[in-house]
Amino acid sequence: VQLNDSWGFIDSLGQMAISPKYKRISSLHSGLAAAKLTTNNKWGYINKNGDVVIEAQFSKCLNFKDGKAVVYKGYRNAGLIDVNGNYIIQPSGHRMLDFSEGRGLVRDNNYRFYYITENNRVYKGYYQSAGGFQDGVATVKKRGKWGLINDKGIELIPPKYDKVESFDNGFAKVRITQFSGIVTAKGEIIAEANYEYITYAGNGLYRVEEGDKVGYFNSEGTW
Repeated sequence: VQLNDSWGFIDSLGQMAISPKYKRISSLHSGLAAAKLTTNNKWGYINKNGDVVIEAQFSKCLNFKDGKAVVYKGYRNAGLIDVNGNYIIQPSGHRMLDFSEGRGLVRDNNYRFYYITENNRVYKGYYQSAGGFQDGVATVKKRGKWGLINDKGIELIPPKYDKVESFDNGFAKVRITQFSGIVTAKGEIIAEANYEYITYAGNGLYRVEEGDKVGYFNSEGTW
């Protein structure tokens, strides 16, 4: 919550849990929240008691995921720390946009995207754009089209879609021009991108609209 120009936390009863004394804060992840101090204008991490547990020394902090967080020293120099504030990857000259499922998404100074491991090993291949890993896969863009790779960098679906939405329970909607389809996190095509509109309808069913007709199919692609 914000009070005047400062941020803090309330509990579920509306009682002040962490007094509003921070310039900005994030939500809690892995029991820690990124917080920007008013004293030095730097970011660090606080616990649920409001104690600074990782020194405010960063120009930018991302939320913790699986006990790891991306931090910045300067505008581009991004690194990776653990919940104790120890560096797993020292800050470098490239921007790390995400680190999830053991893979970091990095953008270099030429606006090319690539992936690294916790050991700072670079995956072969650059992309026009890319997303963080989710359900063991990541969306990547080449030559203006989106596809899917696994955590070894192998293409599961070659870039051919205009858009691939985020995965939910192992499924994602894909688009070619104005038509939609469904793919799995294993790269299996449940429904080709031939339909005007697809949305998840619950109970493992997808609602499909085509003109004035409506139908439903399941996660196996059976109508």
